[in-house]
Amino acid sequence: MQPGAFSDSLRSYVGWSRGSVTSWTRSPERNKLVGGNAESRHLLSLAADVVYAPNPRPNLATAKRQAAKLGLRLIREKNKVGNFDHDHLQAL
Repeated sequence: MQPGAFSDSLRSYVGWSRGSVTSWTRSPERNKLVGGNAESRHLLSLAADVVYAPNPRPNLATAKRQAAKLGLRLIREKNKVGNFDHDHLQAL
């Protein structure tokens, strides 16, 4: 998937889920600062992090199915204190 197609899929997912994108394309410096993987797809504009507040977070299984329909992989991620606080979406 190219960045333009990822952007379209991400917009569709966010519209469906009523979420907000908090992180998308990252520079290598920013990726390192936030503890991102050295091979993160954020570096290629092929990953984004989504939060849902004040809207409720979608059920994980339902969200994964919707993401997969759009060519995305959804990973529910924890913050530094161990709480699930956002979903990471990346191109399949």
